[in-house]
Amino acid sequence: MNVSRGEAKQALEDVEQTMKTASRRWDGDDAFPHLMLWGAIWFIYPMWVQLWPRTLYIPMLLFPLGGIASWLIGTHSRRPVKNTKDKRFMLIGFILWFFACIWAVLLKPESPEQIYAFGCTVAMFAYVVAGFWWGRVFIVLGLAVTVFTLVGYYLLPGIFWLWMAFMGGGALMGSGLYLKFWRR
Repeated sequence: MNVSRGEAKQALEDVEQTMKTASRRWDGDDAFPHLMLWGAIWFIYPMWVQLWPRTLYIPMLLFPLGGIASWLIGTHSRRPVKNTKDKRFMLIGFILWFFACIWAVLLKPESPEQIYAFGCTVAMFAYVVAGFWWGRVFIVLGLAVTVFTLVGYYLLPGIFWLWMAFMGGGALMGSGLYLKFWRR
């Protein structure tokens, strides 16, 4: 069988494109449950605070429960964490949260809105950092939700909680759906 140089080049390009598509699809499958979980938490918490502001701290249980659920999802995924880059990213995550605690002590956010905005922007910083490992989608998501948080806090204080439910939680869930079903 004689294959021309052009045909061989085209076949290699097709294989490379298929590998990229499969890799992106796999990454979307891995990120989907986490983004949907945290999107739901980021939707429920601000909606709860909007509807029942006097019970502000009851839905705070969602965050540690979400952490446990994320850990369970990660340990039971089809592709458990075995890559040394993933371990380094986990170390960076722990370091980030250590510094976030220091920043919270130094900045002393007081109102529920300040505390929530602080937490959102710290989490979105982690998404931006994760984007260097997992893809540009996380960089865009982190920057977008950070901008949404700042707009809600500074420009829309009267509807901050509603804004964050839809723009924060909605952005996370929308990104999960995008990675799972539409990203090629």
